[in-house]
Amino acid sequence: MKTKMILWVLRFFGKIALEKLKQAASKNTCFGKIGTALRDVCKDLEETIDDLDVLEAVEKFEKEEIKKCEQHNEENPIPVACEGKKITIYRVTRTDFYTIGNLACFEGSEDLKKAFTCKTTELPCKNNARQISCIPKGNYIVRKRWSQKFNWHLKVYHENGVECVQGRSMILIHVGNRVNWLENGKRISDTLGCILPCANTTEKNNGVFGATSRTQMDKLLEFVGNEDVALEIF
Repeated sequence: MKTKMILWVLRFFGKIALEKLKQAASKNTCFGKIGTALRDVCKDLEETIDDLDVLEAVEKFEKEEIKKCEQHNEENPIPVACEGKKITIYRVTRTDFYTIGNLACFEGSEDLKKAFTCKTTELPCKNNARQISCIPKGNYIVRKRWSQKFNWHLKVYHENGVECVQGRSMILIHVGNRVNWLENGKRISDTLGCILPCANTTEKNNGVFGATSRTQMDKLLEFVGNEDVALEIF
């Protein structure tokens, strides 16, 4: 609500100021430097108002998407994997400090075809221990979800549709770059068991960094949409 009010006030008074500046600029056409400066200010203010209009439109769209997502989740309290879509993760690198996987999205009415691929990073496998281990391999279901902390992300459910992954709680696929990554003398991980999508990885000093996580997450969200999709981890 506060953000909406601020946008409205800025746009309202911005448009008033813009008209006043345009009038002043037209009256000062004969005064070279003053007229040019005023016209430059008008141009900058116009661009700012346009940006505010776009920001409000994006905010409105986000609210509509959140409403659709929440409606789907309320109408379908127990996730059931839809037909025609599937996600797989093959864990190709396993160390005592991190795990790297190849994620692939498949879709099709009959024969599933590969639609999107990326990398994933996770914690190492430590017998599914909370906050220090990746989840076990197996069959799951993912569902689109929104929260203040992670914005748009996917929640991972057990294949039978129960609330949590067996033995764990709130396992997500969300944006993040670092797993046991050494930074300023400290080990930093952006996950406590969740899966982080990325385009490529850098392994260094017993840690891994995944690049362009946000871009890959957006593609993954677009693929899933407002459906519940099967996830198989190998």
